[in-house]
Amino acid sequence: MEVALKRMKLKKVIILGVVILFLLSGAIILSPVEEEPDDDNGDNIVHDKTIMLIEPHPDDEILMPGTIIKHSQDGDLVYVLCIGSLDNLPPNLDKESRRQANKWFEANYLKEYIYLNYSTPFDWESIEGDLINMIELIQPERIYTFSPYGWWNHPEHKACSNMVSEVIPQLTNGVELYWFINMDQSIPFAEHKEYELYPPTISYNINWDKKLEVWEKYSDSVPDLGILLEDVYRLNDNDRKEHFRVV
Repeated sequence: MEVALKRMKLKKVIILGVVILFLLSGAIILSPVEEEPDDDNGDNIVHDKTIMLIEPHPDDEILMPGTIIKHSQDGDLVYVLCIGSLDNLPPNLDKESRRQANKWFEANYLKEYIYLNYSTPFDWESIEGDLINMIELIQPERIYTFSPYGWWNHPEHKACSNMVSEVIPQLTNGVELYWFINMDQSIPFAEHKEYELYPPTISYNINWDKKLEVWEKYSDSVPDLGILLEDVYRLNDNDRKEHFRVV
């Protein structure tokens, strides 16, 4: 009799435990899931994506440091794909200083700084195949490069833009192409026909101190940056925005 009572008590305990577990599981299933806050703030940032900047020279990233820094801060993987080579710098530029600046920029903001190591004058036909292979390997969701007008009307900036535009349709994955037309201002490729009439789709208001830090790091090996920095330090914040058209 005593054994039978113990078995009955054990059964009740087991049944009660099963009921409690069932109720708890139901509560978990029915509990509302908290959505993560949308911190996009309407500035067209993609998060946790792969971003690529394609440039002909190993200093062109200084023309859009705010864009790269913002993507990096938002958790995106950022690659710089440079067609040229550090070994091909003009003799009047400090090669080691540039190498250290590139390494610093990579360590702070990039997943990787990649060199295709072509020498000038560039053989664009040979470059195209290597470029396609590298893009297919990394699979970026968005690519930034120069507009067909280049920066300072530079012929290699123009040629790089035209080549990237020709490569995009050949890729197996869908990718957004953006041209940067001014300091940290870029537009979608789809708007390119009258791009001067469009306001910039992306304008990253990165703290000026961060931009200045990037430019300071490159100033020893980029002579024009000395003039740029003189202007930056001379102007107040409002004048800087007007002068560099950065908002």
